[in-house]
Amino acid sequence: MERVKACGMPAVARWRTLPLERQLHWLLRFGVVGCFLGHGAYGLLAKEAWASYFGVVGGLEIVLAIAVLIAPLPSLLLGICLWKMGTETLFMTSGSLPFEWIERAGSYMAPLALYFLVVTNKRKKGGQSCAH
Repeated sequence: MERVKACGMPAVARWRTLPLERQLHWLLRFGVVGCFLGHGAYGLLAKEAWASYFGVVGGLEIVLAIAVLIAPLPSLLLGICLWKMGTETLFMTSGSLPFEWIERAGSYMAPLALYFLVVTNKRKKGGQSCAH
């Protein structure tokens, strides 16, 4: 594939020149960031008295979203995946059915998918496979 200069090209044309792996990387990266910004904002805006800790959780999720946007490190992505699995499990403690945890799989599977993409890319480039 011939390289195309990015200067002066419309964004869609530049996007089409990216390899599929890079397109997937950016789609997953923006998906994770959007999920965490949305959940974080909701946590900050929660007004229920019993959910006062939502503000702290919401603030942390916004910080994590910014961290993924800046540098999606493998250890950060695994930590985010575990964090979301844990926070989504909290819904069951409030009486929700286990299906609710499965229904929210996108919240923890997108960071996991991005993790595998980042690690696979490092292996292809000759970097350490488990470098966190």
